[in-house]
Amino acid sequence: MKKFKILLVVTLLGVLFVLVGCGTNKVTDNISEITYVYYQGIDEQDKNVNASISVGQREEPYIMDGKHGTNLDFSLINVNFGRVLEEDSIEVELIINDNIEKIILEFNPLSNSYMTDLGYSIGSNENVQIKYQNYKINFKNVSDLFKVNYEKALEIGQDLLSDYIDSLYVNGIFEGEIYLKVFSQNSGNFDNLYWIFSVVGRNGQCENVAINVFDENDFYKN
Repeated sequence: MKKFKILLVVTLLGVLFVLVGCGTNKVTDNISEITYVYYQGIDEQDKNVNASISVGQREEPYIMDGKHGTNLDFSLINVNFGRVLEEDSIEVELIINDNIEKIILEFNPLSNSYMTDLGYSIGSNENVQIKYQNYKINFKNVSDLFKVNYEKALEIGQDLLSDYIDSLYVNGIFEGEIYLKVFSQNSGNFDNLYWIFSVVGRNGQCENVAINVFDENDFYKN
């Protein structure tokens, strides 16, 4: 009788463990990239310059394969000078508060921008500036102005893509990964900033929704 009771308790604990495991396997447990803070940069002397810094976490190695890995902090700098420079890489001066360092930006032909990841998270209330030749780009955290913050964007994205998300559950396990980024058609115009919420399955299929950071009713699915 005692053995039966022990076996029953072990069985119930096993069932409870499975149920709890399934219950905690949320979509948001599988975020492979998320932007928390978004800085926008302008050069007062050259209105053609568009720049941004996206701050958050993303997986390493960064592979969009539907499998969530280990996340690391990032600060992705993106600078478009409004003209094509001859150099494939440039050395700029990055100033964060009173700290000054030299960093290398690499040219990305897909966006005609110079980019780099600092490998750490810049705080949400820092004085950030980039100097290069005659350019002086001052950055401001504009994500504090968003009507739709990253938490709300996650909720809206999951709701709009609920059918696809549900299809990625296999035996109670979510076999996919989530990406949430800020996309700008024109960094000089706040109205063109969108959250891009993406869901990637292990079969390589990806579905996206773009949500206006100032109007949750302005969204696009593809």
